[in-house]
Amino acid sequence: MVIDTYGSNSEVFIAQASFLAGGFNGSTPENLYVANIDADTTYAVAAGELTYSLDGNYFTYSGSDSAILALLENENPVYTELTVNSEIVVAYLVKDADSHIKAYLTKADIVLDAAINFASAPYELADGDATVTAVVYADAVADALSEILGDSTTYLCVIDNTFSEAQKKLYMSMVEASTPSHYGFVLDTSNAAAYQDKLEDTGSIAGSACALSYKKIAVVVDDADKADQYKSMSACSYYAQVNMTAASPMGSLMFKNMAGISASEFKNGGVVNATMAWDNITNKNANCFAKYTEV
Repeated sequence: MVIDTYGSNSEVFIAQASFLAGGFNGSTPENLYVANIDADTTYAVAAGELTYSLDGNYFTYSGSDSAILALLENENPVYTELTVNSEIVVAYLVKDADSHIKAYLTKADIVLDAAINFASAPYELADGDATVTAVVYADAVADALSEILGDSTTYLCVIDNTFSEAQKKLYMSMVEASTPSHYGFVLDTSNAAAYQDKLEDTGSIAGSACALSYKKIAVVVDDADKADQYKSMSACSYYAQVNMTAASPMGSLMFKNMAGISASEFKNGGVVNATMAWDNITNKNANCFAKYTEV
């Protein structure tokens, strides 16, 4: 990937400072690699209706052109966002020999042929529904991530907050299915992460990672106005120094003080109180840098 020179006021420099400041027991990681991914050329939109068939969980494309089918030539999986009855589903699309389009949550599911069943909750599509639209993404981000995740010399990977929620979900899916195995860190600054419980929250980064039972992803929840403090980088530093064992497989960064990192405050009032916000976060197996004020 592209390695460049960055000034002390750049996001990369700030991220590195936060990362190294998050050392554990006086030890810090030795190497930090920065990869530039050209996100500006990520989107290639192909919108059209997809008609669903219960038999085999596949779609047929009913758009006026063949844009989606053209992107799916040679049976290559393409990352997409499907809007299904107002629910956004992040998935991979694959076209079979009969031009049927199947959707999979991860690339591993493609190998297992575990297509998403849109007839079940929460989607509940009936045979022939044609209310599904798709936004198909070009391969810039996926290709760049594949290059990083294919490198056996890199293990812990952090994606910064300039990426969209959909791109973060793509990242999580690719890390989870990565070979060689990697561990990924991602930041969630959505209100839903803290202010919706596990059952309500079906769309946030933390909620999605929990619902999909990801085992290689650490989600760090933070206030949106403090996203530039790169707490996911410090979380990566912490986990780099801690040996997680079968007896103690999880780590929590709540209340942990790190140099240069200020805690978030989930205040009483508003949508839920601070205690409920904490419970919402922990029930989704996420981490946060938080402090609570006693009155």
